Amino acid sequence: MNQFLQWLPNCLRFVRICYASLIRLDLPSEVLDIVQKLIDEIRLNCLATILKKAIDRTGNLGKKETWAMDVPEFPGATLLPSLLEEIIRETLEECQSTCLTPEVRENELLEAHSEGQREMSQRLREILDAFCGVIEDLALNRDDEESRRGPIISQVIGFPTSAAINGAVDDKFSVISWEQKILCCLANCSYCSKIFFTHIGNIFGRFDYPIPKLAIESSRTTANTLFSTLLDMYVEHKSDPLVGTIEPSMYISRFQWDSVVRVERVRPYAYECIDNLAGVYSEILSISPSLLRPILEPIVQTVAEELARLMTCVQKFSPAGALQAHVDISLIRDALKLYSNATAKSHFTEALEVLPALSDKDIPKAEEVLHKVKQSMKLQLLCFSIANPV
Repeated sequence: MNQFLQWLPNCLRFVRICYASLIRLDLPSEVLDIVQKLIDEIRLNCLATILKKAIDRTGNLGKKETWAMDVPEFPGATLLPSLLEEIIRETLEECQSTCLTPEVRENELLEAHSEGQREMSQRLREILDAFCGVIEDLALNRDDEESRRGPIISQVIGFPTSAAINGAVDDKFSVISWEQKILCCLANCSYCSKIFFTHIGNIFGRFDYPIPKLAIESSRTTANTLFSTLLDMYVEHKSDPLVGTIEPSMYISRFQWDSVVRVERVRPYAYECIDNLAGVYSEILSISPSLLRPILEPIVQTVAEELARLMTCVQKFSPAGALQAHVDISLIRDALKLYSNATAKSHFTEALEVLPALSDKDIPKAEEVLHKVKQSMKLQLLCFSIANPV
């Protein structure tokens, strides 16, 4: 059957020619109605065939993804949506020239509540959902190089090194890392939901066709669901190793909180935590700044929760150990304030409340050390202090 579908437009053209000849013979309308119903059926099948072809073309768009981020109004989005727009424009033009433009005694195929309109709406939904499926496949498809060698791991604390954070890969493999690809896919999902799918509806308007609002809204929901799924995946990918380094770094060299005698700076785990988060920040900023808050907030929340857990587990603090912990936690809390949601703030408060209260003499000492550390870490802390980076 499929081999005959490509001939439907030709069949429609010849049936229309015959129909025009029958009209000139002044036959009874009952006879002409039979042919008209046949034409309507052929037109509807032509429409379905053309739209199904567009669905197949959309499903193959992943092969054309170049990861070129060249959408001025939405940093991080790639040119993939523009390829879908091209398919939809070409499809509508083909539909218009083949079956949607009514001829003699033919009805509008896309009349309100008609079978043609239902067909168009359903197929557009399938096209847009197929496009979301392409984005998902691209996000889940990790290069062979990635799966063979895995993440680049620090030999000291087990955190991805700067090469992994910055997306450095071997020249013989992909020029863009999996982390950067998933950020682009997140940006594409967000772009589709907020801007692009509405733009697709406007294209229908320019062709003077009814805008399939239900299909667009349904696919917008699909894009948002995919965004949440990919976001959780990326957050887990980044937060698990980051949080996993806190405890080993905190107790490196058999450190004990009750053995601290002098406080001059923060412990290595606090530096490590902020540096690692700055690396994640840098990677996101380089792709799509609009993703900073959605990604960093859950990561910061997990960090705060881990710090609260670790502080709760400490059996005993020396006075200097309590001072040290106050300085460490306060530095991390203050640095990440802009990306701390209510739950993260609650965990930071919990971490500080389980510590022994500082003496009147230790309070100014803690403030002095904290100020000195912040001055020495101005560059690292600067990125977390900008509310709306562009």
